[in-house]
Amino acid sequence: MKRDWKSKFWRSGAQCFLGAIGLALVTFVCFRFGLKPAAAGFAYLIFMALLALLGSFIGSVILSVAAAGCLQYFFAPPIFNFRMDAPEDAHRRFLDNLNHCHQSHSEGV
Repeated sequence: MKRDWKSKFWRSGAQCFLGAIGLALVTFVCFRFGLKPAAAGFAYLIFMALLALLGSFIGSVILSVAAAGCLQYFFAPPIFNFRMDAPEDAHRRFLDNLNHCHQSHSEGV
């Protein structure tokens, strides 16, 4: 049986597009309510877990990195800046999001 790689590509593309819209919506709501970084991070975690259950692993990883960037830019001090005080924070945040994404995808399969 021949695999249709084009439909898988378009499905991942649709997941990334709709996930980016959802990520923007979660960011907007959390920012308007003035949530602290921990609460906003939990909202991102719930959103990413639901998205990972519905979509592909690659799309979830891409959106997980985008969520980490949004959390750093909009909620972590100093806000509106990507600067991190310690270099290991970037690695820890990326690996933590990747781990949650992988766990959510594994449970859904």
